[in-house]
Amino acid sequence: MDLLSADDFRRRRRFERIILIISVLGLVAWVVVSIAPSLIPDPDPGDKDKGLPVKITSAEPDLLTESDVDKAMPPEPGDDASFTTQVLWEIRRGTTRMAGVQGKFSRSSCEGGEIGTVPGNNAKCAIVYEGIKATWSVSIKDVKPYASSGSACVGRPRCDLQFGEIITYDSHPVTGVLLAKAVYGKFWENFHEGSKELRCDKIPRSTSVTVDQPTGFECQYLTLDDDRLRWTTRPVVLTRRGVEFSVP
Repeated sequence: MDLLSADDFRRRRRFERIILIISVLGLVAWVVVSIAPSLIPDPDPGDKDKGLPVKITSAEPDLLTESDVDKAMPPEPGDDASFTTQVLWEIRRGTTRMAGVQGKFSRSSCEGGEIGTVPGNNAKCAIVYEGIKATWSVSIKDVKPYASSGSACVGRPRCDLQFGEIITYDSHPVTGVLLAKAVYGKFWENFHEGSKELRCDKIPRSTSVTVDQPTGFECQYLTLDDDRLRWTTRPVVLTRRGVEFSVP
């Protein structure tokens, strides 16, 4: 048996400690490499799976612009038409603008047949669009006789001539027609840029809703926020201007 000197023994112990340290460091490095991927924050797929049922993937070609609304309208009644006829034409135009997509109109009427042109009178009128009734409220503000057929209404908002009278009135929608195509198309138009995905509730083809009130339907867009996918939800509202998405 070879005997080690004291110096040789110390050198051998240092060598064994170095090998042990290297082995331990290798084990630590392997553990770090193994678990590192789980420490990297990926986009949260769970949140992505919480989206609403209808995926919006493209624009809606049938959405109406303001000029499209004008083109979709029949000729405006002349000054010799009755006041009620003129109001119903305006209501048809307003209903078309609100719906946002051209559709089929049927009957329209005001309660009592004709609107009484007495200051302070309020009347309800309705028009059927895509099988759904839209209702409007009409209020007579002022009625004055006129002496000429010239520019009697210049500078007067919402003023019509009728058989020697200037009738100033206000009309506003009470219920309107919400169309699925308009909701999906408007949501794409407003939010597709910068969003990874768009989704909405399943909305009926056409349904009656109260104007300027929550419809009960929602849409949402998916964005990347601090390396996590997050949905932002917007309630659907029908206003006089058309489909809008309110901030909750």
